[in-house]
Amino acid sequence: MTAKAPLLLLFLLSSALLQPMRIEAQDPPSAFGLGIVVGEPTGLTARFMKGENNFQIHAAWSFAGDAALQLNGDYLRSGNVNTEPMIPFYFGLGVRAKFADKSQIGIRIPLGVNYFLKENPIEFFGEIVPILDVIPSTEFDLNGAVGVRLYLKTARD
Repeated sequence: MTAKAPLLLLFLLSSALLQPMRIEAQDPPSAFGLGIVVGEPTGLTARFMKGENNFQIHAAWSFAGDAALQLNGDYLRSGNVNTEPMIPFYFGLGVRAKFADKSQIGIRIPLGVNYFLKENPIEFFGEIVPILDVIPSTEFDLNGAVGVRLYLKTARD
């Protein structure tokens, strides 16, 4: 893969995020969930949902390369693939900071599927995340993980 390929991938995916599209909103049990994420990286996760605006953060430990603390923050959009049964998915754009001997900062493009239990405020999810590190040098990376979040009652529920 040439050095220009990750930049082209980033351009195409970010262009797709900005295109108008019809997305059927999911009906999560509440607006704020806390849980764990296992994979690359492994740690704690939180997600805040308000309509189509979703934000997730991971505070986790990365075992790839130099093992280090990794913090991620993403803006997400949710929807459903119109199949029987419907498949909920999400995609977005975010940032990653990995604190190692050679710290890195990059742009994340999370792509995932999730499932909310009907009777309980629990979400299961899996995601694959292409990353374009831009500091200290331009490098392409890939993260992948699965996780679970418990949604908490808020004052408005």
